[in-house]
Amino acid sequence: MAGFFIRQDWTTKPPFGTPLRRDGHWSVQGLVGAWAFNEGSGSKVYDAQGLFSGDFTPGSFSQNGAELNGFSSYLDFPSLTQSLTKLSIITSLRVYDTGSKKNIISKDSPASRGWVFRVDQAMQICFESNGAIVDYGSVIPIGIDTCVALSHDGLVGTGYKDGLPVFSTSTTLNTNSAAVEIGRRNYPGYEEYFCGNIRYLYLFSRPLSSIEIASLYANPWQIFELKTVWLSVGSTGSMYTSKILNDLLLNILLSRRNKSLR
Repeated sequence: MAGFFIRQDWTTKPPFGTPLRRDGHWSVQGLVGAWAFNEGSGSKVYDAQGLFSGDFTPGSFSQNGAELNGFSSYLDFPSLTQSLTKLSIITSLRVYDTGSKKNIISKDSPASRGWVFRVDQAMQICFESNGAIVDYGSVIPIGIDTCVALSHDGLVGTGYKDGLPVFSTSTTLNTNSAAVEIGRRNYPGYEEYFCGNIRYLYLFSRPLSSIEIASLYANPWQIFELKTVWLSVGSTGSMYTSKILNDLLLNILLSRRNKSLR
């Protein structure tokens, strides 16, 4: 059957080993680490850039992502120590229990206090800097995938839930050289483990805009290299096929018109 290849964003989690986009797309600009937790098995997690792999102790994976048990599971990235004067974090998670603090991601240690992004005992999104809780956000439901995010320009930060802003903070971001950990806060006496599933987590060295946060909430897989899809064209073509062809034709006509106007 006749047809042609087209390039499309991933709309579901891509398979392990899929590279990041290389076309300068905004979604990969300032990206420090991108973990899709699509390894499937083993005790290692891998950054999609190939820069920051980490130990998953003790680790397990489900089809949805990384499973953390709430008392000993965490992901450690000892080489990810760069000082972040600005940052954004976006992740999708599913919390399994209530009544305890749940670290999502932290860069904090006794030798070098930094920041923590977590869920508190009341199931609220919480941001902490230099050992002090600074702001709370909306309540996270139990057992339901929820996207939470933080965008901080170093002076002012905004927290998001499911693509919408839920709190703001004017607390300065405390920078340090501690290693990043996911699922645990590495501070003696205040260790906090995450109990639940983390579907993906992206860390940026720049503040994402509200439009960018909303876009990644809608499709978090757009950071990955586009997939190639064979689109059949025939007498039984679908409405979707017709729409693609119409869009292509419209783009061609607009391109020719713009050239003729130059």
